Amino acid sequence: MRKNTLRLTAAVFALLFACLSLCSCDKSISARYDKYDREGERYDLDLTEYVAIPEYKGIEIPDLIYEPTEKEIADTRIKKQVYFSDEYIVEDGVIEKYDLVDCDFVTKVEGMEYRSMCSASNSALRSMLIGIEEFDIPEIDAQMLGMKPGETATIEFTFPIPYYRAPMLSGLKGEFTVTIDQIRRQNLAEYTDEFVNQFYGATDTAAYDSTIEAQLKSDYSKYMENYEIDMLWEYIMDNTKLAKMPSKEYNEIFDRALDSYTAEADEAGMYLDDYAVEKLGYEDPDVFYADVADAVQATCKEEMILYTIARCEGMTISVSEYEEALLQAAADLESQDIELCEQYVTKQYGTLSNFKQAVLFNKVFTFLGDNASKIAVEDYYANKEAGKYKNVEVEISNKLSTVEIIIIAGAGVAVILLVVVILLAVKAVKEKKNADVRAAERAALEEKRRLRREQKAAKKKHYGKKAEEAEEE
Repeated sequence: MRKNTLRLTAAVFALLFACLSLCSCDKSISARYDKYDREGERYDLDLTEYVAIPEYKGIEIPDLIYEPTEKEIADTRIKKQVYFSDEYIVEDGVIEKYDLVDCDFVTKVEGMEYRSMCSASNSALRSMLIGIEEFDIPEIDAQMLGMKPGETATIEFTFPIPYYRAPMLSGLKGEFTVTIDQIRRQNLAEYTDEFVNQFYGATDTAAYDSTIEAQLKSDYSKYMENYEIDMLWEYIMDNTKLAKMPSKEYNEIFDRALDSYTAEADEAGMYLDDYAVEKLGYEDPDVFYADVADAVQATCKEEMILYTIARCEGMTISVSEYEEALLQAAADLESQDIELCEQYVTKQYGTLSNFKQAVLFNKVFTFLGDNASKIAVEDYYANKEAGKYKNVEVEISNKLSTVEIIIIAGAGVAVILLVVVILLAVKAVKEKKNADVRAAERAALEEKRRLRREQKAAKKKHYGKKAEEAEEE
């Protein structure tokens, strides 16, 4: 009986262990995350229950390498000639090739204003040299030819693939709405050895063409400087599922955002609701607060993703990494004094914790770039067109929380104890029954013995009496 009890108890424990193991089993990202000690950090949570991120190593991005074309070099020559050419205002005429046009314009990408291509936000682009495709978009120059001062046109176009000036816009639809102010026609200076020597210090045109080529490479290198991180981050954000928001961190970010807007409103001598309507352009303050909430949620989501990756990879910031980043951030001070530099970055970031978080996040971005998979440009955009980089399958962690595991384990132990108690009770009942049987058997045996003793005594008495009678006779 004892052996059976032990076997059953062992079986129940084995079943409980198997259940808990199954419940805690999860995808590789979750398994990697669990190894990290996050105690004391922001988002001190199991973030795999809040966001489900795609595999972040080996993400495909296009291997963009810019080489200036002959046309781009020739167009840049025209720019250089215009700087030192005579011009005159076209009073009655239309735009022709190589005219310098003063204009106002607004660009929208997929329906959203793109401020980098809006004259109001970039006065340096208010004058356009037509025919050299300043924005690298042929449709704009082509359709502006023939326009007159005072005219307005909306030009629909598609960003080239790839669009080296802003790779994230490659293949997207755009609208360019332009209003012509005036046309300045150029009497182009001749592009000769004498010209480049006089105005640009080059020995001859061939030498200056090499300078132009090098400058174009440098300019476009800056345009593409962050394209890898931008594309990687777009992929991760697009394919991350958000399960829920951590209330503590969400409220902290929301409060900081409102405090910032409130400070702006106070400086303008206005209530925040009025400031949102009169200064920020909202028709209804409720829409403003909804936009703030959306922005805060996006920020919270981004931070959770970055912390998740950092923890999966066991990333921390060493003392040397921190001090190097600190000295770089406070380079304007030209000081090696750590305490002084910390005071400087505290003013920039609000707190040292925010600065350290930024350093950690930069380390994550560097890691993502180092682990990206660069493929041929045509292959990447073919895959993108086919939808390969959208709706990647991810799952929210189904691991049980510590509390849930404790509850289940406790319930399992209770079940085991109940089974043991029942087994012991059954054993006790059986043993009592056996004891009763044995007691009854002993009583019956004793009764038989008693009867035998009485019979023996009766016989002895009977035969003893007969012996006495015989003796008397």
